[in-house]
Formats: sequence, C-alpha cells, structure tokens
Amino acid sequence: MKWLLFFCLFFVNIKAQEPIYFNLDKENGLPDKTVYDIVEDANNFIWLATESGIYRYDGNNFLFFTHPKQVGLSVFNLTIDNENTVWYNNLSNQLFRIKEASTIDLFLDLNEYFKGENTKIVVYGKYIIVIGTNEILVVDKKDATKINVLEISAKKTDLKPVVIDDFLYILNTKNEWFKYSLKNFTKTQISQPFYKHIIKRHISASLAKKDSTILFLETSLLKSTAFKFEKKLIKSLEIVGRFTKKRIVNSCIIDNLLWVCAQDGLYIYELSDRKIVLRRHLFKDKLITKVIKDNLDNYWVASHDKGLFIIPNIAFNTIKSNDFMSDIKHHYNTNQDFYIQDIDNRLFKFSTQTKTLTKINHKAKRDVKYVFENPFSSEINVTTIKKNNILNSSDLSFNKSKEIRSVYKEVNFINQNVFLKSSNRNSVFFKLETNGEFFGKPIFKIPGRSYANAYCKALKKAYFANINGLYVVDSVYQKQEILINGQRIFAKDIVINSDNEIWVLCFKNKILKIKNDEVVEELNLKNGLLNEINSHIYFYDDHLWILGNSGIQVYNQSTKRFVNITKQDGLPSYDFKGINIKDDIVFITSSKEIIYFTIGAYKKQIKLHNPYITKVVGNGTNIKLAKNVEFPSEIEKVDVFFNTNGLFSKETINYKFKLNDGKWENLNKGANVVSFNRISSGSYNLKIVGFYDGLVSAPIDFNFIIQTPFYKNWIFILAILIFTTALIWYFLSKKNKRIQLQQEIKLHKQNQELENINLKLENLRSQMNPHFIFNALNSIQDYILRNETTLARHFLVKFSRLIRMYLEHTQRDSLVLNEEIEALTLYLDLEKDRFSKDFNYSINLCKNTNPSQINLPPFLIQPYVENAIKHGLMHKKGAKNLTLNFNIRDKNIFICEIIDDGIGFQKSRAINQKQSSHKSFSTGANNKRIELLNKTRSSEITLQIVNLEKEGTTSGTKIVLKIPQ
Repeated sequence: MKWLLFFCLFFVNIKAQEPIYFNLDKENGLPDKTVYDIVEDANNFIWLATESGIYRYDGNNFLFFTHPKQVGLSVFNLTIDNENTVWYNNLSNQLFRIKEASTIDLFLDLNEYFKGENTKIVVYGKYIIVIGTNEILVVDKKDATKINVLEISAKKTDLKPVVIDDFLYILNTKNEWFKYSLKNFTKTQISQPFYKHIIKRHISASLAKKDSTILFLETSLLKSTAFKFEKKLIKSLEIVGRFTKKRIVNSCIIDNLLWVCAQDGLYIYELSDRKIVLRRHLFKDKLITKVIKDNLDNYWVASHDKGLFIIPNIAFNTIKSNDFMSDIKHHYNTNQDFYIQDIDNRLFKFSTQTKTLTKINHKAKRDVKYVFENPFSSEINVTTIKKNNILNSSDLSFNKSKEIRSVYKEVNFINQNVFLKSSNRNSVFFKLETNGEFFGKPIFKIPGRSYANAYCKALKKAYFANINGLYVVDSVYQKQEILINGQRIFAKDIVINSDNEIWVLCFKNKILKIKNDEVVEELNLKNGLLNEINSHIYFYDDHLWILGNSGIQVYNQSTKRFVNITKQDGLPSYDFKGINIKDDIVFITSSKEIIYFTIGAYKKQIKLHNPYITKVVGNGTNIKLAKNVEFPSEIEKVDVFFNTNGLFSKETINYKFKLNDGKWENLNKGANVVSFNRISSGSYNLKIVGFYDGLVSAPIDFNFIIQTPFYKNWIFILAILIFTTALIWYFLSKKNKRIQLQQEIKLHKQNQELENINLKLENLRSQMNPHFIFNALNSIQDYILRNETTLARHFLVKFSRLIRMYLEHTQRDSLVLNEEIEALTLYLDLEKDRFSKDFNYSINLCKNTNPSQINLPPFLIQPYVENAIKHGLMHKKGAKNLTLNFNIRDKNIFICEIIDDGIGFQKSRAINQKQSSHKSFSTGANNKRIELLNKTRSSEITLQIVNLEKEGTTSGTKIVLKIPQ
C-alpha cells in the first residue's frame, strides 16, 4: 500500500514564504529594467534613477527628466532634501537638482575634483555633501560657489556616509572611524582600527543608521561581519542565519528591521543588542539595489535588470500556481483542508496546517466537477462529467465508483447516514446505504436546479438555494419558501453563523441575514457593500467574509461595520475561486495563486493622498496652470485632468466633483478627468475630492474664468449704449426739431385759422344782431300802423332791454345758462306780444341741472327758437305752443330741446320754396357757426332736427342741441 501511495501522491513542499508582489518591468510600463536608486518625495512621487536617466512615477505614468548639458544617461544617488528638492549625480560627476518636481538644472560640474570617480552624495541641512575617495566636498545648496574641501582617504566600498547630529561619519582605508563637524569642518578620530582585513579580499560593505546607531555590514572572501557603532563604542554583532557571500549594494532600517540589498537577493534581519537574525530572504536570484517603504506602506524593491518589485503588504504570503500547476479553476472546502483543481484537471489537496500541497491521482479522465468529504468516514468523493461518475476513497486509491445522474454543486452531511445534495437537477435529502459505500435513494427532493445548501443542527432545518427561490425544510420534511417583501429570493451561496443565523448571498448585489425564517438584515451597495458582483461568502468568528469583483470585505455583524481589503492592501487580483479560514489564518484561492495571511494583519493603515491637477486642456490644447485660468469666450470644451499619487490609486479611489454651488456628482471608477462642454461665460470654482474606505481627501480647488464675448463685455456694452444713446439723442433731437418746427407751423396755421374763425364768428354775430333788430323794428312798425301805441311803447321798452342785453353778450365768448334763459324769456315775451294770445311758451329746467355752472356760446339757441316761431308756428292756425327743455346727461353733456307744435319742418320748407324771395339767414348762419365752433373744441356740438308726428300727421318739430361741457 505504501508503494501504491507513493505513485498516487505527489507532494509539493513550500520551502519559503514568498510575499505577494508585483513585478513592474518594461513589459508592463517601466521605462528601464535597471533601477539603481529609488526615493519618495514629500508629494508622494516615486523617483527612479535608472540606466537611461531619471523618471518620476505618479502611480499611473512615468515622466522622464533630462538636461541638455547632461553627459550620458545613467544617474545615481537619489536624495531628497528638506525642501523637497531631488538631487542626483552621474558618472561624469555632474550634480543635478529638480525643484518642485518639475524644473531641472545643473547645479555643479565636479569632474575636475573627482576625475570620473563613482562618488556618493548626502544632503544634510543646508549642505549637499559629495564624497569621493580622497576628498569630500561640502557645498552650500543656496550658493554653489561656497565649497568646503575635506581631504581624506575613504574606504573604497559601496559605503554611503552617515550624518548624525551635524557630524559626518567616515570610515577610511585603515578601518578608522572619523567624524567631521558640519559647523566648523574639523575632523575627529573616534576609534582605533577595529576590523583588519586585506583590502584585496574585500567584496563590499554598507552602513545603515538606526536613530543614533550606525550598523556596519561587510562581506569578504573570508567571512561576513556585522558591527554596531554606538556612543563611541564598537560592538560585534552575531549573524544568525544566512548572510550574503556576494556584494552588498545597500542597507537600511525599515519597520525596525535591517534590510540588506545584495547581489543575491533581499535579506531581512531582526535586530537585537548583540545579534541580527534572518527572518526572510526574498528575490534570491535578483541583484537588489535599493528598497524603500512609501507613505502608503508599500515596499518598493529596485533591481538590476529585473525592474521593480512592489510588495503592497509584507504580511500577505503567496503560493503561485505556475510554480507547480496550471491556472486554478476550482476550490473545494472540507472540514480541515481544501482541494484545488487546475485547468488541466489536476487535483491538489492543500494542508492548512503544514501549508503543503499534495497532488492527488483521482483516476478521472474527464473534468472534475465537485469534491467533498464525508466527515464521519473521512472518505473523499470526486464527481466527474464522464457518465456523471462519483469516485469514493478513504485512502486516496479511488477504487470505488458509482454512476450518478446529476452534476453535484454542494454536499453537506447531516449525520453519518443522511446528507444534503444540490445539483443541476434538484435539491435532495439522500440516505446512505447500510454498508456506507454507495448512495441510496433520496428521502425528499425539491425539483429544479440547485446552487447551494446548508444545514443548521440546532434548528434541525435545511436550507436550499434553488432556481425557483430559497427554501427551508424542517425535520419532518415540510417545505417553506422564504420571501423578502413578498418577493422570491434567488441565492447562490448559504452560510450559518454561531448564533444559528443564516446568511444568503444573492445573485443581485445583496446579502441577506435570515432569522426565524424571516429576513432581518440586508447588505447592499447603499449601506456599504463594496462589490457589484460577489462570488463567495464565508463565516468565521462573528465576521462575514465577502469575496467579490472589487476586493474582499469583512463584515462585523456585531458592530455592523465593513473592512475592505483591496489591491492597495496587497491583493494581487479579484479573480477569487474560494476561501478557507483555519486557526486565524485566511486562505484565499485565485486563478493564479493561493494567498494566506493572519487575521489582524491583513489590513494596512488606511491612508489617502490628496488629488491634484495634472493638466488643463481647452479645445484640445494644453493650458498653462495658474491660480486663475482664463479661457477665451469661444472655448467649447474644457478638460481638467487630475491624479492621486500612489500605487493602484486609479483602481481603488473614487472621485466626485461639483461646480460652484452645484450638487456633488460621482465620476466613473478609473476616471481622471472632468470635462465641460459649451460652458457659458463667467467665473467658476471646481472642486474634486477622492474618497476611499471611509476617508475623504482634501479637495482640489480650481478656479477658472470663461471670458465674456466682446459683445457681452461691459465696456463694449457701455460703448454701444453710449453710442446708441448718442445716436438716439441725435435722431430724437433732429426729430424733435422737425416736430417742433412742424408744430410751430401748425400752431401758426391754427392761430391764423382760429383768428379767421373768430373773425367769422364776430362777423356772424355782427350780421345776426341787425337781422334780429330788423325783425323787431318791423313788429314795432306794425303796432304803430295799427295805432296800438300802448303796445308799441311796452314792446319798445322790452326791445330796448333785449338790445342792451344782446350788445353785452356780443362782447363775450360764453354765457352761463342763467343768462341765456333770461335773454330767451325776454325775447319770447316780445314774440308773444307780436302774436296773439294763441302763442304760449314754457321753459323747463331739469332738477339735476345747475344753470349757473353750464356754459354756452352766445346766440346759439336763440336763432333756433326764432326759426321755430317764424317757420313752424307762424303758419299754424289756432293755438301755438313752444317748449324749451334744459337738462344734463352723463354729467358733462348739456341738452337743449326746442319743441314746437307748428306745421312741421317739411311743410315749412315747401312754403319757403314758394316764396322764392325769402332767404333764411339765421338758420344757415347758425349751422355754419356750429361748424366753426367745433373746430375750436375738443368735443363737438351736435344738432338734430326731428319731425314730430301724431296719428300719421305732422304735429311739430323738435330741435335737439347737445353741447359738451
């Protein structure tokens, strides 16, 4: 049996733990595969000194720097001073500096001092210190002409001098320690020779500084040694573990550990008072030139000819699949260990205790679909797609097999006789046969494709994730569907915690906690879920582990808080195949490797650098950055590019922005530009912030102005306004003058017309007065001829009064109604005297009419009264009646009605026509007068003549005069 197992099994022993790292070389963007030096500046840019020159890395792009006077390409000795200036030199001993991470200048050409030596440089305070074999130059950084030359015979090693408390420490060729004061440039020997070797056997040495202690490491053909120099005392240090026998390139202290960069890899030692103990030896076949730890706790390892190795998390260990298998396809958990299957159908068992892999010869020629273990018999079961066989074995011989009718998805044992099975056909309770070798008949089944199942022993309930929903089956096989808000739950994974609560991973962006067969909690993207697509969940020690396409989340169900593990924390990819946790060690399987780390050490300290603007582009043209950037008015598109320095910043950091006082808007993940199209003129303030894992960066505060078009500029508008105003004023002035001239002409014409009208009116009045007087004298003559002297005397008295009244009225332009009524009464009395007693008249005044407030033109009513008597009543036989009605309508229209019961207007006209010699002067004159008066009034006087009829015959005439007040 032992001989058989030797052929059936193949053990892969993991001799050393390798941290997870990313190799950045020319194939994936690194400009040069040979990196001599590496530093990080205060702005979190990574600077690389390479064989082809100096580069700056912002986490996404490399920027090349060069100077027109630079001799050669290779540069060395990167150093950052307290003003964030980058210093470096080359083999021609040209000393360069880069200020503000952008401008480069040649500070000094020191070839005349060192003649092609490979010098070292150190920056301390206000000095830049250049160390050669025979001389040390201490140069003032502000004034390159101030150079202090110190003569010394330095040891020809890779030693980079150390400065502590204003003293420069040097080891000379006689192994004597000296220190130089950087205040007065005096030299002091501080030790006798402490280490004697023949120089020609020396390979290399290095100095490392820890606080005020200097560590000296040296390797030679004889042996490797380590010393500690502290407070003028030199102590020999015991080296525990392997030490390089090849050249030491560099050494430094990181995390209180000694990191030694050597020709055969990177050595990490733990320091104590008397010894250094090897903890890890990494990159064993690489020439390592420098190692640093950046602000985000990533370790950058520079190499000769192999590029950069970046270790995001030193606590993350890996076993890469390409070391022993093809890409990993499946992960299958068992009670203690787990199995993995590669794409070539090979099956391996991983021991969580020994961290070893065992290749299993499962004898299946077709693809393995599922592996599970019977915890009661320790029997391993392998299902395949060849006739859906299941292979059983407790000794890994797999001599037993049975054909099955479905593809297994998950199996969980309830006891040694009953187990749960989820397959592509159904969800089933299966009972083992009495001999335990083969499967018996199903006890209970739920039809339809099943994805997962779980069994809660305390509740004696089984849970199935079925294509038709989520179901719970009790101990008597009563099935019940679990719903959320009346809706079905479609799940793909189920786990049970120590409190017998069920956690269900759904297909769509949520995870549910179920208690008493009801949903009591939901995790989704809105309340902290990181991944849009999750593949696995696992419960361990009150924490729910969630694996998805954006990283791993650890959910504390007590505090209800998430911890995110992403590429910034050391994950190499998110292509997860499974998870297993044993004894506080987490094992994650991806397509390329097995990752494992200790719980508590997986999360780095969360840090977030502040974003900054890299460039601004307007209409496709780069715009020079300034405090306030101005764009021309015709700009159509503005692009603001930004970046956050740091490894994987583009993949892990989310951004949002707002313009002026608008709302914050989220950018798509990976976006590094905010674009504006056809933005209107005005002043704008753009704010951009990054946020990651609960942290929010300080905002980018970018002000820019879109210039106002010239035709909208206030100066232009003011000029146009002034011009327009002047133009309008000119035209209005010209028009006003024209109108004024026209008005003057018109006024002059009107005055002339008015004067003519007045003359005509005056003339009419002068004509009307004699007419009336003539008629009155005729009446007096009639009285005298008839020898009616008394009547003639009375008539003459009244006539004289009326003449005097008319003479007064001729001197006035208007009369009040009282005066008109008085004159009419006197006139009608005279006419009554002329006629017989058959003539009667009446004057009626409406109650609402105030005669003292009504104005009338003189001699307007009297002619119509006269015509009524002469032409209407004179030809009538019998009683003759005349009525005058005065009233006010609409408050400002005076109406005068003259009504007679004479022969009528038509008969009167006919009589007048027979008397061809008669000419009615007063009627025509009065009509003409009304016409002339209307020309001088705003409201016209109207005249209306109405024939009165009674029983079809004419019964008189009514004259209506309407005189607006």
